[in-house]
Amino acid sequence: MIRRIAIFIMVLMILIPICLTAQAPVARQADLRAGEPVSKQAVITQELRGGEVELQATGIYTSSEKSKSKAKKDIQKNGETNAIEDAKKAAIYHVLFLGNDPIIVKSEDRMRFTTRGDFVYETQNMNRYITYEASSINAKEVFDDGTTIKVSKILRVNKPQLIRELKNKGIIQDSSPFDEFE
Repeated sequence: MIRRIAIFIMVLMILIPICLTAQAPVARQADLRAGEPVSKQAVITQELRGGEVELQATGIYTSSEKSKSKAKKDIQKNGETNAIEDAKKAAIYHVLFLGNDPIIVKSEDRMRFTTRGDFVYETQNMNRYITYEASSINAKEVFDDGTTIKVSKILRVNKPQLIRELKNKGIIQDSSPFDEFE
């Protein structure tokens, strides 16, 4: 009897971390700040005249439906559109925080963006910053039993426009080499 209990406890000790790890991506998505991209994956392909930046951005959309059949239908119906929306957010996020010359580098600017910068990820604003969107998707992958979709697309972000709006909202105050484009 004691031996069975010991084996049962050992099995639980092995399975619990595995189960918690399997749930981690869902928990991370729930912990995201409103508006932030899920993927945050983008690569600059070229920097263009006028301060525009061309990127290959990746977007991810995971259905929030509980049943697998409803989740698969949601992915088929809305998945690509929502993943492209996330790719746009990822491109803007990359220009803001990552890239070769990120817009927001100071911790004070980052804190101001955290409290007042959600407007950047609103659809109407993203459409002002994104000056070009490729008509076709570079890559598309459905995984997690059809409940998650990942797409990759070429986008161009108008960096000077983004800088101008961040300055107008008082989020960044530093002068930038892009001031010459204003």
